Amino acid sequence: MKTLFTTVLFLSGLLFNSNEPEVAEFELSFSYYNHAGQTVYSYRLEGNQLKVTSNWLYGDSAYTDLYTVTLNPATIATLQSIKLDALKDHYFNNCIMITSGNEYFISAGYGNAQKEIHLHCYYKEEIAQLVAELNKVLPEEHQIGYEEKDTKQDCK
Repeated sequence: MKTLFTTVLFLSGLLFNSNEPEVAEFELSFSYYNHAGQTVYSYRLEGNQLKVTSNWLYGDSAYTDLYTVTLNPATIATLQSIKLDALKDHYFNNCIMITSGNEYFISAGYGNAQKEIHLHCYYKEEIAQLVAELNKVLPEEHQIGYEEKDTKQDCK
């Protein structure tokens, strides 16, 4: 009886008093819009689901759910492995007017350790990798359009 009581106490301690810190879940958000359009498209990883939504760029509007797909652990691991944390916070293409072209907003990380990146018509290899991985699981009508490697962006 004493052994049973000790075992129950031990297991209760493991369940309710674990000293192990909770591991934060990987979070990812990718949004973009074109200045000529009026719609923001957003891609958000929630657990193992990638949700695609849209909303009106100007003013408050409800989000419209466009598509949801469940990602396998290997895809999530690939997304996590892209070195976004080494990138700067802002990239601006001086060859394109500030009121023209595409704007991209990316947020990725764990819990409070988030990296946020804003790009204005700017090509970065790591972002191209991210877009390519996301596009692998999206049908054509919901794929992300991103700048090309030869995008002119060295204007002064």
